[in-house]
Amino acid sequence: MARNILEIKELYKSFSKGKYGKDDETYNLLSNLNISIPENTISALIGGNATGKTTLFNILSGFLKEDSGNIYFHNSKTTNLSEIPPYKREHLGIGRLFQDNHIFPTLTVLENLIIADKNVLKGNPFEAIFNVKRVKESEKVLTQKATETIAHLFGKSHELLSKLNDKASSLSFGQKRLIGLIRLFMSDYKLVLLDEPTAGINPALNDFISEIIKQMVLENGMTVFLIEHNMNFVRKTAHNCFFLDNGKINMQGTPSKVLGNEFVQKNYLGV
Repeated sequence: MARNILEIKELYKSFSKGKYGKDDETYNLLSNLNISIPENTISALIGGNATGKTTLFNILSGFLKEDSGNIYFHNSKTTNLSEIPPYKREHLGIGRLFQDNHIFPTLTVLENLIIADKNVLKGNPFEAIFNVKRVKESEKVLTQKATETIAHLFGKSHELLSKLNDKASSLSFGQKRLIGLIRLFMSDYKLVLLDEPTAGINPALNDFISEIIKQMVLENGMTVFLIEHNMNFVRKTAHNCFFLDNGKINMQGTPSKVLGNEFVQKNYLGV
């Protein structure tokens, strides 16, 4: 039985409804939330809009602070993430793909791939943007690593190989999505958080993205936790599925079990 790499216990997060009078009250977006993510698996988090999915990922990444509860990350040692800043969480082995890709448009495709390497970053990831010398020292090795990774994932004739020296701003949204995933694949993360990996892209790329995610687990030993609204993608890609409703996990199990549940179908899928 696989051990859990991430354990979220009794997590609460509230927000204010307004600023004045009776509207100045709080509501619990996440309420006594408990999730365990098994190591070397792909787990999907589903739920309606504004149910707290991205809020949870922001808490896991350190960009938001939970009101109470504990988040345990089990890598070489067990760490309670509550007091760990975002960039240190990355160096513990946690990576993330954001909804907007977080690609640096003025850098080349290659430079966007290079700054994903922890040997270049050595701390806050944004330091690499201003430390050109450190990047240049590793450029030859990392260029080979980047080209080999793209060729391995997509084939030696893939169009991205001819765009390594192009500005990232010239790429389509779907290509930027692939660059974000390649950066994660090139790293040595143990847990990656993917926020809607198929959102806003050409459906023809869905199979590419599904295969990259599966290879992250099979070849790189990663664990993947993703948010996704494409239920066909969830069925095809994930091992486990969690349905978030009213601040709690209402249902969990295999994708077929969760998506076949009558309550989930009626209240989320509209079946």
